[in-house]
Amino acid sequence: MKAESLDWGRLQKALSVESQRGFTDVVGSQYCFSEFLQISLKDSPANLVSADIRRWQTLAAEFGRYPEMTLEKRQALVSDTRRFLLDMERICTKTPPSENGTAKQHRLVEQPPTSPGRSPSISPRETLSTTPSTTPVSLNQGLSQVSGIGSRNADKLAKLGLYTLYDLLYNFPRDH
Repeated sequence: MKAESLDWGRLQKALSVESQRGFTDVVGSQYCFSEFLQISLKDSPANLVSADIRRWQTLAAEFGRYPEMTLEKRQALVSDTRRFLLDMERICTKTPPSENGTAKQHRLVEQPPTSPGRSPSISPRETLSTTPSTTPVSLNQGLSQVSGIGSRNADKLAKLGLYTLYDLLYNFPRDH
């Protein structure tokens, strides 16, 4: 199977919805969650090393037993699969650049005063500026790849079930 034919976002979305709905083997319009993952993981991408191919096949087989698993085993399987698929997506595909070839990154830039010794009275000393960046941002991007999060914080967020920007944006608090 070609890595380009895999719908990485759809796989991550299915895993995310399953975890949000309490690991109940959600029933979709065509398949239940476990059947969808088992079918989707049936054929591994061609450019993987043998250890990753074996892991891919093992995950597909485990989703065949998903309905009989305990809640804890389901949670662990979904979590492991999300991490594994994020790693495999990074290996198999390259994120295409945005339309103009660069993404815009916002950063604060200090404005110089209008005249020596005098600061501007109307405009603030710091303004928001956009500068070209070489790294495009995707909602399916792993949190460890996001500037400012780092691997340590990404590991802490993973323990909470947050692996991608999508997860982080759509993680709503239960209480106020």
